[in-house]
Amino acid sequence: MSNIMKPVQVLVRNLPTAKAPTGRMLVESGELTKPGKVTRAKNVVRPTLLGAVLATAALAAAACGSPSGAVGDGASASGAGINVAQAKKDLDAIIAEPGEISVPAIGKAIPKGKTISYMTCPVAVCTEVGRGVEEAAKTLGWSVRIVQNNATPIGYKNAWDQVAQNPGDGVINAGPVLPYSAVESQMATAGVPVISSTSPSPVGGYLKAVIASTDDVRRQGEAVGHWVVQDAGAPVTSVFIHDPSIPALASALPGYRDAVKKNCPACDVVDLKVSAAQIGPALAQQVVSYLQSNPDVKYAAFGLGDLATGVPAAIKAAGLSDQVKVTTRAATPANLEDVKNGGMAVAFTGELYESGWRAVDKLARVLSGAPIGDTYPLGLVRAITKDNLPSDLTVPYSIPGYEASFKKAWNVS
Repeated sequence: MSNIMKPVQVLVRNLPTAKAPTGRMLVESGELTKPGKVTRAKNVVRPTLLGAVLATAALAAAACGSPSGAVGDGASASGAGINVAQAKKDLDAIIAEPGEISVPAIGKAIPKGKTISYMTCPVAVCTEVGRGVEEAAKTLGWSVRIVQNNATPIGYKNAWDQVAQNPGDGVINAGPVLPYSAVESQMATAGVPVISSTSPSPVGGYLKAVIASTDDVRRQGEAVGHWVVQDAGAPVTSVFIHDPSIPALASALPGYRDAVKKNCPACDVVDLKVSAAQIGPALAQQVVSYLQSNPDVKYAAFGLGDLATGVPAAIKAAGLSDQVKVTTRAATPANLEDVKNGGMAVAFTGELYESGWRAVDKLARVLSGAPIGDTYPLGLVRAITKDNLPSDLTVPYSIPGYEASFKKAWNVS
């Protein structure tokens, strides 16, 4: 019997893990291991969030053709501990979605002259979401006040102290590093509606909606996992690289792992913990050192596009390009350049500018007294390869025509 048919065992290894900055909280869940460890997932098949509807959706998508371009040929085979065909169907069910964002009409006059606070964070995705917030606010005749959050628990609370003293008419919060219960008093002092871009906490009280929710982030992780199985065509070992101190993104890891194990029980999944504070040469070297010590790893999947900055170039310089394929969720422009240059096989996009517009849309509904609608909207996911790269790689990928969808719903031009 070949080795790939043997049961996968749990294996824990010590790894050189970058330390979190002083005061930074390492938030753990039942899905994550202790800092400084890598754990191989057990040989268990778990259902994905989309459940039984995936098969039906995938068949419809296949009939229409996927707008995302080729995302790896793989092998149309099942058995030997892997079902490539089902992985492709599951992937298509996520990425072969409607080509435009659907936004229901508000149906009420949106008040003008409002001021909102936008709490940003040090990573690029927060900046890009913020640009969407500013563009959407300008469309409505609103102004935006930027409040910096340095992504540490202390810095996060300090940012909320600032907001509490001058919140404006509403708050949009990007990258919360603590549950909202930790800043409950500040939110009460502010006394205005809050929309969160990612959140470890459920909607309730002043928190009116969560864009890029736990389910949304998990679903993006699932897409990456399905692609790895489809592309590999045979049982492989892959590593998921993430920063566990960002609790709002924690669901990407179990989403990825469960998707891989669903259609490839014989596949092995490990996770490598890194720190976003080390983005750049230090983090890239950490990943390269890990890959050099673990030549059995054939795929490196990043839980956040920013974490992959400089990694493909470092992999190439180390002579490891033929050993491992790189992919990511929440792709940045730098990731798309890596796709163009061949350093990254595929980059999965989440909504960035669109998330900013979605957040402003939710505030507009609250402030105008209109129904808020879905409080956990699922964003569109796209798989970007060399075959469907956008023409402008200096900005994040965005869904064509998304601005027009919101303007129509708001009855503005």
